[in-house]
Amino acid sequence: MAAANVVSSPTVSVDARLNPKALYALEAALVSVLLLALTLAGFGPWFHEGLALALTLGSMGAAVPAMALAHRAGHELRRDPRQLGGGLAKAAVLLAWGGFLGSGIINNLVLYLLFPLFWPVLVGLIIARFALHSGDTRGEDAFLATFDRSSQHAPCQRCGRPTHLDSGSWRSDRWYCPGCASPPKGVSA
Repeated sequence: MAAANVVSSPTVSVDARLNPKALYALEAALVSVLLLALTLAGFGPWFHEGLALALTLGSMGAAVPAMALAHRAGHELRRDPRQLGGGLAKAAVLLAWGGFLGSGIINNLVLYLLFPLFWPVLVGLIIARFALHSGDTRGEDAFLATFDRSSQHAPCQRCGRPTHLDSGSWRSDRWYCPGCASPPKGVSA
């Protein structure tokens, strides 16, 4: 007989595992924020400009790999829905951007924003990034739309054969069954 005020906890699949890249991204983002906090704590009578510069550059240096790891973890989480850590990756991105922008403001990043060649280069890099990256999300969206969580099968994006998540593989930006993932005999990949 169940008690009236008992709240059941949510269950997690036995196959669920934490994505390590999301955890590493959060750790690097926390290092970035910690270095920024140490910089801000150093203002006062004992302020040393060289130390502040080193700490803010270290903060920016830790934020860049944190953003890259969080981005990669986001793709891995979309490609394997059994993994956990989406919240960690999102928190890592926010903390890394906060550490990067905070340190950049202290280092007079505004001067770089006013440089005349900065904006055309930045717009070109952003356009190139979206042009090269658009295929990844289309393949992942198609995979997630057809993935069956109960049987953990998704159809191959080349032949349509249902394939278990552990036996299929990703090649570039598409989900393939074992037969379609390997190149034909006599053809090098």
